[in-house]
Amino acid sequence: MEHQSVKPLKFFPWLGQTLLDSIVKFGKWLLDVIWAVVKAFINIFVYAYKVILFVFRFVYNWIKNLVHMFVKGNWKTRLSYVFMGSGHIFNGQIAKGLIYLVLQVAFIIYLFLPSGGIHWIQQINIFNSPGGDGMIWIGDLGTTYSYIINKPGFGMDPYLSRSIGQNASNSMLIILYWLLTVGLIIAFIALYNANIKGAYKIQVLKENARHVPTFKEEASQLLDEKFHVTILAYPVLTILVFTILPLIFMILLAFTNASLHYFPPASRFAWVGLDTFTKLFGDSGSWAFALGEILSWTILWAVLATFSNYIGGMILAMIINKKGIKFKRVWRTFFVISIAIPQFITLSMIAKFLGSDGPLMSLLVRIGWLDSTVNIFATTASARTAIVLINMWVGVPYTMLITSGILMNIPDELYESARIDGAGPVRQFFSITLPYMLYVTGPYLITQFIGNMNNFNVIFFLTGGGPDQTRGGVTYGKTDLLITWLYDLTIGGVRKEYAIGSSIGIISFLISAFISLIMFSRSSAETQQGDFA
Repeated sequence: MEHQSVKPLKFFPWLGQTLLDSIVKFGKWLLDVIWAVVKAFINIFVYAYKVILFVFRFVYNWIKNLVHMFVKGNWKTRLSYVFMGSGHIFNGQIAKGLIYLVLQVAFIIYLFLPSGGIHWIQQINIFNSPGGDGMIWIGDLGTTYSYIINKPGFGMDPYLSRSIGQNASNSMLIILYWLLTVGLIIAFIALYNANIKGAYKIQVLKENARHVPTFKEEASQLLDEKFHVTILAYPVLTILVFTILPLIFMILLAFTNASLHYFPPASRFAWVGLDTFTKLFGDSGSWAFALGEILSWTILWAVLATFSNYIGGMILAMIINKKGIKFKRVWRTFFVISIAIPQFITLSMIAKFLGSDGPLMSLLVRIGWLDSTVNIFATTASARTAIVLINMWVGVPYTMLITSGILMNIPDELYESARIDGAGPVRQFFSITLPYMLYVTGPYLITQFIGNMNNFNVIFFLTGGGPDQTRGGVTYGKTDLLITWLYDLTIGGVRKEYAIGSSIGIISFLISAFISLIMFSRSSAETQQGDFA
């Protein structure tokens, strides 16, 4: 009897010590995170200074090299400063020189066309002063056409003129074409620089009596020693067109008043500076309240969704991998099948199944468990709880597959040593399994956290962001994330608040980038650098 009473006495001191150690570790971790956040804010200004310094040095060195090549160059090289390709043509590279010349002529023609580059640069009005209405409009107002009413018996009455519309500029197209024009100007500057460097390089080769490669030889290098340029050209171009350009367009749109009332073709929109961000942050009214509530729920949702799937998938994998469990492949296959079904189909079916008119509520009413049907998604608490649990059904199988292989790679010697030291299953989990899993899957966990912050599918197909709430004319859903609220403000709703939507997109991107960098810098995969202990 005395021997049996010793076991709980050993367990409780260990539990207390473990809790104390956990509190101390959490405190240290919290202080490290706070210091990392402070350093991140400081680094923002440091990096901004370094970027500005790099740009100035780059421009300075570029101008310095241009002056050097002009001074040291012969007449063929100097002629290339005015007529691109001249140095190549007079040095025997006729085909390459003609390509440079044709591109220069095409660029100049594009700039001076009636609807060319200079036209779009003038229309942007980004450096103009406010007009009489205090607004810096993007584009021209256009022409207002009027007609005079002919009253029977009174003739033409000029006092009864009516406006039949106006041909205002499309501000969205102006910003888009302005961006394309700026991109073409930057590309032309790079091409102009390559033209001068190429002409000067040929001059140096001839002065040293070395072989000047022909156009055919230089083209063949793109499939040989410069093959990396050929391979990377297409992906770089697609990234610029389909990622960088829309991102810059969205950022510019955030500094306008683009909305339902200020949008082409009915009207233009204007530059408003930081007014949109002031409305979201500096104003204590409806927009600031809605943003604060949605942002807090977005972060809470990301935490709950990430760790519920992570812990649930790990526990499921441990159960399946446990010795004595039969038909392990069959159990894994069942969960893989749930992954094979497209997520939007699963979420839509569950939303219908749990709806007030769904089969579950009808069955509960029929068997007498409920007096009437209940809408689970009608209240904030039940809707949020439901989507977290349903998200586990969708996400746990992924984590189970990932962690299954990792669990099998944990050395058995660690568990054997822990058992010899008297550690039970709980202590083995927190001392061996969980640290090892966090060490290996740390980057995956961070990407899942950021992915859940932008998890559009689960919210949209289950609740649509509801239940809705309106405060001071601003409507938002109690289960809305930043990404779904952005959708409702721009595409899904009737308000068409494009400027606010763009601002929310920028905020979401900055928060995601900031959190991911902080978390990754503090993760064991980064700090221990491949040395698990």
